[in-house]
Amino acid sequence: VATRTLCKIFVLLTMPLSEKCHQALAARPDPVKDKMRNGEALKKRQLLREAAERQARQLIEARMAFAERPKVLRGLLRMFEGARKPRERRSSNDDADVELALTLLRNLVAPLPHTSDRNERDAGSSLDALVKALSDELVLDTVADLCSASSKRENRHWGLVLVEVLAPLLAQHKPADIA
Repeated sequence: VATRTLCKIFVLLTMPLSEKCHQALAARPDPVKDKMRNGEALKKRQLLREAAERQARQLIEARMAFAERPKVLRGLLRMFEGARKPRERRSSNDDADVELALTLLRNLVAPLPHTSDRNERDAGSSLDALVKALSDELVLDTVADLCSASSKRENRHWGLVLVEVLAPLLAQHKPADIA
């Protein structure tokens, strides 16, 4: 139960940036348009941008925190134990634990917007460190097992979140690297 509670907290702390935050980070100052806007709108836009930058930085730090703590990843791995049970022995808590663990993984591997050269470098290196740690602790092997079992009727409801976990991991590689 404690692992589930911690996982719920981590899911909330690692939520991906909203579309509004992505837009704030993508918007570049335009001196001509800025002269026509009132000071209040400019201040609001700047505050949103700063908040989005802080959130992106926190997501990078969360990746590194998970990568540096194998014990936490082992706890995450325990959340997948219910998936190994036959459907008739699996409880609703088992299904919820798997979905929660997959959601946390999705949040951790989600692409981050490029706020600065430093954050871009850190985002890439934090993802690499996280993927290595997930691999070392067999979390990625467990996700691969779930993928191979996702065609079974009782596991189909995990299909979308599995795609959301795998897509960012595969997107950073060329097809030749994966094959």
